[in-house]
Amino acid sequence: MKPVYNSLSPSRKADIWIEKFSTMSKSSKWNQEEVSHFQKMILRINSKYFIDIASGEELRQFAKQWEEEGIEKFKWSKAHTYVMLISFNTFDDISPERLKFIENYNPETLFSRENGNGAVVNERKIPDSESVTVRTNCSCCYDSWCQIMALDSSVHCVEGSCREVGGCGIFGTSECDGICG
Repeated sequence: MKPVYNSLSPSRKADIWIEKFSTMSKSSKWNQEEVSHFQKMILRINSKYFIDIASGEELRQFAKQWEEEGIEKFKWSKAHTYVMLISFNTFDDISPERLKFIENYNPETLFSRENGNGAVVNERKIPDSESVTVRTNCSCCYDSWCQIMALDSSVHCVEGSCREVGGCGIFGTSECDGICG
């Protein structure tokens, strides 16, 4: 999915996210205030944020504030906002098994990754390019992406041995710098 997403124009990427948020906002699951909150995001999404990784920073910052407001005001879980901001799926598209796995995820580690010693880290050092044998495109930047895809909490996003590409993180506007393993 990421290679296809990365090949899309900035305009098409924006359209995908606008369509997703529009679809989610029409669900009977949300009250009118929540629907209005979705509309704020729909109005903010613009193709200019999908030109490159740097151009996405403003949208990522807005999304983090939007997420915090949703958690505080509407009591959304971190797992719900993960589905909204990271996944290409809507809640209706996610299997009950996967949604339950997401719901049980530790919110403190949802957007992080373990280092080699088992300690959770949020900042990651990229290995020197000379020491990396490039085999394939990277596909993750958070442990949670790998674990949710595999439905296995022992799977991690492992740095190195891959070529960094875009398409990870919030709205796919961050670099992927690891491989699920």
